[in-house]
Amino acid sequence: MAAPTSISEVRALDEAARGRLREAGDLGDDVRLTVERGERNFASGDRVMFLRNERGLDVKNGMLGTIEQVSAQFMTVRTDHERSVSFDLKDYDRIDHGYAATIHKAQGMNVDRTHVLATPGMDAHGSYVALSRHRDGTDLHYDRDDFTDRDRLTRTGRATGPRTCVRL
Repeated sequence: MAAPTSISEVRALDEAARGRLREAGDLGDDVRLTVERGERNFASGDRVMFLRNERGLDVKNGMLGTIEQVSAQFMTVRTDHERSVSFDLKDYDRIDHGYAATIHKAQGMNVDRTHVLATPGMDAHGSYVALSRHRDGTDLHYDRDDFTDRDRLTRTGRATGPRTCVRL
């Protein structure tokens, strides 16, 4: 997980993560789908996030998993709770890549490792959420153009503004 400040940054990090996995040969063939948030390429091996509770599938908003199979009409996801969930995309399309999420969406999540991208707009609440989602470790990243000295980075937790978080 990491922390940019906008949905567009989350989307860019999703694509960067997919690019690295693609280069490493960890993803299957892409299938172009239209889902709630627009057109996306999905492949077996992709991390995904469910975006709406669906009692019939026993999935909750924010639940994460890994695609086992995907076609133009159908997807099977192995959730992080070790359950296999299969669904027809015409019945449930509230899914997106799960490498990145807003800090708001990350509340309550626990992941093995987080990568937090500090931004000048982060406040104390967002910093706490982003820095406390890990089980094994956190890496803090920042842009030197945004934080010209360490004191400014340290004070960021007290700033106000938009918040976003990413899972890699």
